[in-house]
Amino acid sequence: MRRLTGLLLMLNLGALLAGALMTFWPGGQGAPADINSDKIRLLGVADPVKPATAAPVEPSAPAVPAPDAAAAPGCLTWNSYPQAVHERLERGLKTVSLAGAEYEIRLNAAKGWWAFIPPEADAATAKKTLRELKARKIKGASIVRGGALQHAVSLGNFADLKSARAQVGMVAGKGIKGALAGPRPVELKAVLRFGAPQDGKALRKLAQETGAELAAPSACKAE
Repeated sequence: MRRLTGLLLMLNLGALLAGALMTFWPGGQGAPADINSDKIRLLGVADPVKPATAAPVEPSAPAVPAPDAAAAPGCLTWNSYPQAVHERLERGLKTVSLAGAEYEIRLNAAKGWWAFIPPEADAATAKKTLRELKARKIKGASIVRGGALQHAVSLGNFADLKSARAQVGMVAGKGIKGALAGPRPVELKAVLRFGAPQDGKALRKLAQETGAELAAPSACKAE
């Protein structure tokens, strides 16, 4: 019995020794794997952060200045346009050097123009003028009964200055002198526009002579 126990003990020791030799023997199944040191990353150590580079800033385009009314003349405007202002404008258009002869005066009324004979001395003289007009077969005449132009004789209202001037020419052809064309004696606004660009200095001079305002081109619209 003692011999059998001793034999078993020796076999167990041999098995343990053989297992130990197989673990550390080169090429054995228990050989530790090679370590790739170049692929080792240290945990808890962050990669260095590259500094952010700012995007290149494009140079902004220079601001374009707004057009000046003096450099690009537009039109003349009047918030009040009575006969006296109209007559000053007519004289100014003949004396101020302007490019081209075409121009247009627009009023803020459908029939803001009229042809008329200036006020007579009294009502009796105005009636005499009216009878003379009827005798020459000039129709549509009437006497102005009140206001600054009392005792004037109206020869009709018109949509534009050209038509009013034509009426003046017609009555002059029938022997009636002294008739005028202009804005009716009511509160009116006016805009003067030219058919061609004008010199800024000339327009400013014309504005000074007539009490007008020099407006930018975008404001040159009929009321």
